[in-house]
Amino acid sequence: MKSRIPPTPVGICFTHPERILWEEAGITKQGLAEFYTDIADWILPHVAGRPLSLLRCPSGTGAKCFFAKHPWQGLDKRVRRVDTGDKEPMLAVDDITGLISLVQAGVVEIHPWGSTIDHLEQPDRLIFDLDPGENVPWEVVIDAAYDVRDRLATLGLQSFVKTSGGKGLHVVAPIQPEADWEEVKTFAKTVAGTMAKERSDRYVATMAKRARGARIFVDYLRNDRGATAVAAYSTRALPRASVSIPLNWEELSPGLRSGHFTVGNVLHRLSSLKRDPWQGFFKIRRRLPQFQHVTRRRRASSWRMAFVRVEAEVVNCGNDHKTRNHAHRDIGETFVLRRCDLSTRRMQSSLARADVAQRVKQRSRTIPRLRGLILLRRVHTAEVTERQAHLRRDGVDGCAGRPAGGKR
Repeated sequence: MKSRIPPTPVGICFTHPERILWEEAGITKQGLAEFYTDIADWILPHVAGRPLSLLRCPSGTGAKCFFAKHPWQGLDKRVRRVDTGDKEPMLAVDDITGLISLVQAGVVEIHPWGSTIDHLEQPDRLIFDLDPGENVPWEVVIDAAYDVRDRLATLGLQSFVKTSGGKGLHVVAPIQPEADWEEVKTFAKTVAGTMAKERSDRYVATMAKRARGARIFVDYLRNDRGATAVAAYSTRALPRASVSIPLNWEELSPGLRSGHFTVGNVLHRLSSLKRDPWQGFFKIRRRLPQFQHVTRRRRASSWRMAFVRVEAEVVNCGNDHKTRNHAHRDIGETFVLRRCDLSTRRMQSSLARADVAQRVKQRSRTIPRLRGLILLRRVHTAEVTERQAHLRRDGVDGCAGRPAGGKR
């Protein structure tokens, strides 16, 4: 016979409320429901209105656990079904009733998408999961978080930090939901790859644990469609019932490890806070930089930018202008620079040079007689080929109004 308790304050009846979910910590299903009820105002802004991946441990974290992304038999109707274009709907919650319904189903970890239901294909946050290998000192993990923060700040992005509740840190940057998943993932991959290239003794950007060793995996893969990271204020399926907690940057210290906060001490922390550590997080919406590769010079603190998956295209050029095409292959993609001559000085042929982007921008601002408009955007090789074929069919080669096959 199923044991029940009276309805919770949000009107949900539990089965087996006495079931222990964390044996070492002594946390029961009812205890988890009360915990989420107490911190609802803190956790809901991070999970509501987003597709969720859920770690279920119906018999407790010491038994079999599994991820669930789609509805299962007996799931409460207060957990919303969301059409994401997949074969089966995904799940979402909108309020405390949906959240507590997840507890009733044995959910112990909540992993939201990086986008909202209203903008499924445009992420509104970047996530870098710093996952240290064996024997990596905690101080090095802290330095890595600052490193990510500084690189993003140079690109105009403000970032926030939280414990993962496991053994690492998450650096999260809110962005304007306008770039698609591929663009966001490419940006994150470039940052992670640059870190691994410059400090190969400290960072690695590949998932394989055998390649990690005593280094930190800068996990950019959380920024892919359908990929998730544990939510702020979500519990973890770890023995001490640890919780992923947002921090002020100043709080990072050798004495505050990733698993420091648990179900048992989070309420004390929240009650003692003078302000939200992530104050302004939901109001900040920075645009993802178009120049997506950043490199730190060895002997200077200055930064430089280069093209990554970007096309510079000129439109509305005059008939008397010449057209040049330059291509550069990097990270398995072809990038094309199509432009009308801006001056007698020739453009360098390699788009990998950092000053090319700046020179194009400066010329577009400083030459008053420029009749070409330079647009920067990412383009795949197939799109370039299709556009060129279209121009040939229309008898136009490169700049508007120029007959195909004309002198170059």
